[in-house]
Amino acid sequence: MPEVRGIGVATPIGVSVPSFWTGATRGRCAIQRDAGFERAGLRSQVCARVDEDELRASKWWRTAWTEEPRHVQLALVAAAEACEPGLYIDSTPSRRLGLVFSTAMGRVDNLETGATSKLVRGRTHARHAILGDALAREFDISGPVIGISDGCTGGLDAFITACEMIEDGDVDACLTVASDAPLATLTMAAMDNLGVLSRRNDAPELSCLPFDRARQGMVMAEAAGALFLCGGRPASSSTHLSMAVVRGHASVSNCRSMVSLRDAAADMARCARGAMLAAGVSVQGIDHLNLHGSGTRQNDEAEGAALREVFGDHLDRIPAIAIKSLTGHGLAASNTVELVAEVMVLQTGLLPPARGRGSDNPWGVRLVTGEAAHHRAVTGLKMNHGFGGFHSCVILSRP
Repeated sequence: MPEVRGIGVATPIGVSVPSFWTGATRGRCAIQRDAGFERAGLRSQVCARVDEDELRASKWWRTAWTEEPRHVQLALVAAAEACEPGLYIDSTPSRRLGLVFSTAMGRVDNLETGATSKLVRGRTHARHAILGDALAREFDISGPVIGISDGCTGGLDAFITACEMIEDGDVDACLTVASDAPLATLTMAAMDNLGVLSRRNDAPELSCLPFDRARQGMVMAEAAGALFLCGGRPASSSTHLSMAVVRGHASVSNCRSMVSLRDAAADMARCARGAMLAAGVSVQGIDHLNLHGSGTRQNDEAEGAALREVFGDHLDRIPAIAIKSLTGHGLAASNTVELVAEVMVLQTGLLPPARGRGSDNPWGVRLVTGEAAHHRAVTGLKMNHGFGGFHSCVILSRP
């Protein structure tokens, strides 16, 4: 079974795993009102950005990355942290080292600026760097390089693809990274017109409230996450110890609508059951849940109904976490950041709290709110859902 040997993040609540985890377990919310979106007259003016000073002060930051697009910068910092111990980067032949990366939108403001320049001046200054190329070059990866771009499950699907490459013997180790920097007027206006964004501009810290009757919608964010996976061969030193074991995974697409989750509960349930079947665990074998928790009514209703269908009465006894209420929704990157959070739950036995009270929850989902909860975490189910009817689940356990 593939094992997680390294993790890294660049998020609005911390640009390193220790900083991110401290922020998450203390319930720190990084969602703020954005003056630029306010000046643009957008109805939704809240978002979550990675702190620029913290990013450039990071021990992994390199001045050579200054001219890279934002999503590439975030990805490189997160990946450098995940690979910091050396792991098998140095000992694995580069042809046996794989890379699976994901981005839903990349850096939209770069595209927006370039398009405007083209229209106004007849030329473009947009720099269309390729995320996978930058990562492969930086970490000397000459094995298989695969890009996944299927929206809000992209990070989890990249992780699953990396696991499959290891399971099939295609590589000995694999770096999986997801990064998005979608905070541009173009993206915000489009998502706001869909009616999915929160408009709680007067109280940004309460903008994303999964499973709460005061919810208004999701909050856009930028972020990056990275995990280094190995095939479970013996570690060569104490710095290479397994952090988590991948027990099983599954993906489902209902292929019905680009934006609607109508009738999705059954597909979400089928995906969760598929992951548990692959892992060889029963509902009693799952002791905590790591939810998509986007803060939209549609997601809450479908995810809650699916969980009740799968777990039945056992759902009443399983605590659940929802990180997006603190970090916002970083699209494909949010999956990978939440996977890093799952590894930390297994490592520390702490469940970070979500904002709100979880007060609109007829399905009985036990969302952790208020303060972090101590929990004997052994095996967790991570689930994500996205536009286009994509659903993916991964089950991780302590080594």
